[in-house]
Amino acid sequence: MTKDVCELHKKRLPPALFSSLLSLTRNRPARIKNVNWVGSSFDTARRYLMAVVVGVLLAIAIAALAKFTRFDEDRSFYATVLVVIASYYVLFAVLDGSSHVLVWELVIAIAFSMVAIIGALFLPTLVGTGIIAHGLFDLVHDVIIENSGVPTWWPSFCGSLDVLLGLWVITSLRSRLTCSMR
Repeated sequence: MTKDVCELHKKRLPPALFSSLLSLTRNRPARIKNVNWVGSSFDTARRYLMAVVVGVLLAIAIAALAKFTRFDEDRSFYATVLVVIASYYVLFAVLDGSSHVLVWELVIAIAFSMVAIIGALFLPTLVGTGIIAHGLFDLVHDVIIENSGVPTWWPSFCGSLDVLLGLWVITSLRSRLTCSMR
């Protein structure tokens, strides 16, 4: 913590509480930041693979729970998921601290939100396509926008989750339409 911040907090917090909080923050890395994974390329590959596996497992869990609870029968469910998925980069932009990055991330999140709304109201397969598109966007995000708030493993995790979940949404919608036509 900088000296100015310490002085500011000393004035507002009781001394014992301030000392306790300060001791918690000393010599600890930030919880969310771009981590430079040091070590062999095998360790780095293993960590990225773990992010992909967790993304795949989470996509399966979301789809299974949505099916089990019948939340997926509501047209707004996966549209809401797309809006939430798109909003994470806005959060990362806040962590980055750049207003320029925040504006661009907001524009992109609004675009994905519009896809979600249009899909929910008029064309349900557009929601699945939007989720897949966001997964592909995850893979090229660093090339388009330099947002230091994004964890290095995020594109692998979110990209795998989005693509698999989007494919599930489209597949389940098609099977539902096929069954209703019979």
